[in-house]
Amino acid sequence: MGDLQVICGEGLYDTITLGVALPCLIAWGIGIPAGVWIMMRSSRDRLDTMAVKEKFGFLYNGYKRSSYFWEIVIMYRKILLIGISVFMNRIGIIV
Repeated sequence: MGDLQVICGEGLYDTITLGVALPCLIAWGIGIPAGVWIMMRSSRDRLDTMAVKEKFGFLYNGYKRSSYFWEIVIMYRKILLIGISVFMNRIGIIV
């Protein structure tokens, strides 16, 4: 049940927001795609082997071999668009 005594933007709310939610969003939104890209980059010479295809094949199967990283670019584009739509709403710009 929600506590109506908690005022957004003050005290414990700010601590939880900045201490828990922000690092999680950064790790999820930036860290996971970056980590996958690093692992794919280290395996880029072996993209045709079955072991690498089992791990990352769903990310690069539809692309040319030289563009194996393109799904990561699309992930960051989606994250950027979601961030713009969420944070521009607070500013008052209609998106």
